[in-house]
Amino acid sequence: MELVAHYPRWELAAFADEETAATTLDRIGGTPLGLPLEDWPVCDICKRALRFIGQWQHAPERLDLKADRVAYAFLCANLRCHQHQLAAGAEHIGRVVLAKPTSLVSTPAPADLEPMPAPGLLATGWKERREFCPDEWEEVMAYGLHQTRRDWPATEEEPVEGWPAVTKLGGHPVWIQDPTFQPVNEPSRFRYVAQWGVREMVAGQQLMQSEAYRSLERERGRAGTNMLERSVTVGRHELLLRTTGNEFGSLNGVMFRPARFARDGLGTGQGVARDSSTDIGTALEGGVLYLLEDTLSDRYYLYYLGR
Repeated sequence: MELVAHYPRWELAAFADEETAATTLDRIGGTPLGLPLEDWPVCDICKRALRFIGQWQHAPERLDLKADRVAYAFLCANLRCHQHQLAAGAEHIGRVVLAKPTSLVSTPAPADLEPMPAPGLLATGWKERREFCPDEWEEVMAYGLHQTRRDWPATEEEPVEGWPAVTKLGGHPVWIQDPTFQPVNEPSRFRYVAQWGVREMVAGQQLMQSEAYRSLERERGRAGTNMLERSVTVGRHELLLRTTGNEFGSLNGVMFRPARFARDGLGTGQGVARDSSTDIGTALEGGVLYLLEDTLSDRYYLYYLGR
């Protein structure tokens, strides 16, 4: 069986032109685009505003939301709340908000929310990738089964190995190794739709070639220190930039590095050259976050394999 996965081609929002930044609905990190402020959800446990992870727009070939809506994903940033399981069908620490944007305006974060930890990434293009799965695994790939791994059909070459846990729509989920979210009495209720990962590849090296970074790196060299951090203007955004030399650094506390230093296989589905890309953290600080469709309703839920 072949599955089709759609991998975004990312661009840093700080470097995107104004039209791209104002119209690209598929994005992660930063602030949501087009979400009414009154729809920003709060955590059921700590009652704080949830952190925006990312959003996908209606696109029949990638994600059919059955209307011209956008799916906005949120997860609590309070680690104390992560002891409460985010089970499929539950909304304790995570929420999917389906909304039809009335205007393409960035939604400011609520005052009680900590600053966003990661720079915004925009999906400015897509790359399809065919992913193979043995036919006997079809139900597991689509839904997951309420079984343990030792009960699954044996295969000579398990497709789990080498699967990139990156952000994508469709394809195979990486939670196949522990698909315990299905209700016992409804073993095919939730269907995997998409996943968000911790790190992504951004085409090009605009960040490391920017004057802001080069200037900070020169200053670090003159000072003879191993690390230097400043609040600088990157593109059109004011961001906290840190350099540690050798092209390593962080943006708003999230590490970036040239793709050649990244783990082998990470992000290879995006169709960008590894030596001309930047490996950068996303709004998800750990684990993998999954978007699931409830086949018994028109609702979407999140399932989180955390730290």
